[in-house]
Amino acid sequence: MISFYCISPYILEISWKPNVNDQTLYEILAFQKVLSKVYKDDLKDCASGYHSLSLHFRYAYDRSVVLPQLSKLYEILDVPDHMKVACWPIPVYYNGKDLNSLSSALRLSIKEIISLHTMQEYRVHFYGFMPGFLYLGGLHHSLHHPRKQNPDAMVPPGAVAIGGAQTGIYPLESPGGWHIIGSCPIKIFDPKKYPLVRINTGDKVRFYPIDEYEYEKIKNQNTGLIPDTANG
Repeated sequence: MISFYCISPYILEISWKPNVNDQTLYEILAFQKVLSKVYKDDLKDCASGYHSLSLHFRYAYDRSVVLPQLSKLYEILDVPDHMKVACWPIPVYYNGKDLNSLSSALRLSIKEIISLHTMQEYRVHFYGFMPGFLYLGGLHHSLHHPRKQNPDAMVPPGAVAIGGAQTGIYPLESPGGWHIIGSCPIKIFDPKKYPLVRINTGDKVRFYPIDEYEYEKIKNQNTGLIPDTANG
């Protein structure tokens, strides 16, 4: 079941029920693929979210025409029950400046935080906020914690953090309100390479712990990400 919201004469949002799960993601990606073909000459962008698609038209669309078209396309949509994707192992040096305060707030030891953070596989649902920022689903409920009331003025690139029910990696230097738990030595977003981001929507991410020596070694090698074998 989907709903339509006419945001402006040029922007239309398609919304699903607010569930962050694989089935919703599969529907969104399948519908995005179809719409990008059907409206390829009419769309500036077709951007996905956790449970939405935003269509940015090049012209003022006629809702009396477009909405019935979208409804019909959704009715006949072929949605896969699994996807062939890559799983990306991402090294993290768990030296974050907020680890101690997060440990106290969650009543977990730092070792327990690292264990819970690395035991999950995280699904990439979409990009947002800044180039290469991955919005991931799958953070263990024991690690959920509200964002900071007073955000940091500067978060370094590669910072691995937790905010609310999410975890992620800051690809660029930026202000930020998430709790920093570690550092990733690999560039997720690299403007000098193509593609700029190798991880695709629908892929999976798995964090694994490294020490300071390994962090410096990987950072200096600048080898980039290497995926595991594909899985669903």
